[in-house]
Amino acid sequence: HCDRALLMEGGRLIDDGEPRLVANRYRDLLLGGTDEEADLPPMQPVAPQPAREARPEARAGYRETEYRWGVGGAELFDAELRRPGGAHGVSFRTGERVELALRGRFERTCLRPIFGVYVKTPDGVTVYGNSTRHLLREFPAADPGEVREVVFELSLHLGAGSYLLSLGLAEEDGADVRGLDRRYDVLQFEV
Repeated sequence: HCDRALLMEGGRLIDDGEPRLVANRYRDLLLGGTDEEADLPPMQPVAPQPAREARPEARAGYRETEYRWGVGGAELFDAELRRPGGAHGVSFRTGERVELALRGRFERTCLRPIFGVYVKTPDGVTVYGNSTRHLLREFPAADPGEVREVVFELSLHLGAGSYLLSLGLAEEDGADVRGLDRRYDVLQFEV
């Protein structure tokens, strides 16, 4: 595995450093983040939620080293990796079908919300990525206070090993995509 990565755009070097950090910056740029947004510190901890709502922080596989940022306006407050109809899990078989349920709460009107997911190896290699933007032509607007759940169905055609989930909630505004709440390397699971 490598210990250095380079990120180029338009023939010029824009980042040089630790592969995981450079890969995160690449994803930020790819999914609509700006250099300004990418340099923001992680979001501040949010107020405790009612007991009926689970949080990734309370789930098995949570990684305290997650990198979190966004411009606000919505919160990605839960993520659950499970067998269809089952409970959250962290150990699966190669080829097994799983569901990844993401739950977001909107603090303001969001005309075109986008939920997204990446599965990566611990050294930052992306092995899967998808979003509601790519799956649906039109995703309904969200109102302030609304909670929305999106379920991605995945077949884990992965080799044995550890994998990390990176999740995001963004908003499309014309050609612009703004990261509202992005959570990189938030959950770990095993195949």
